[in-house]
Amino acid sequence: KKFRGMGIAQGMMGTLHQSFAGNHGVDSASLYCRVSNEAAIGLYTRTFSYRCDKIIPSYYPDGESAWVMSVSGLLMKEQQRLISCNNANADAMESNTLSSSS
Repeated sequence: KKFRGMGIAQGMMGTLHQSFAGNHGVDSASLYCRVSNEAAIGLYTRTFSYRCDKIIPSYYPDGESAWVMSVSGLLMKEQQRLISCNNANADAMESNTLSSSS
């Protein structure tokens, strides 16, 4: 709990999704999450558009149930991210060219 709110999990999940799509051509992913882990569920659903598909009762050794969560469309999101990066790079290069010629 010491590291919550620092963006570490968000950065790791973002990098994982980019690698799945960009390096491996994976379009969907799934994970298991404790039903009591509201912070993780919020991150997965709000930030990464995961869906809570079903509950597996007593999944964990302590008897807690797990959500099976999934997301699809990783390839399209990665393509959009790359286009955005390319546009930002083109804008930066244009800005540097304009400032160099003045």
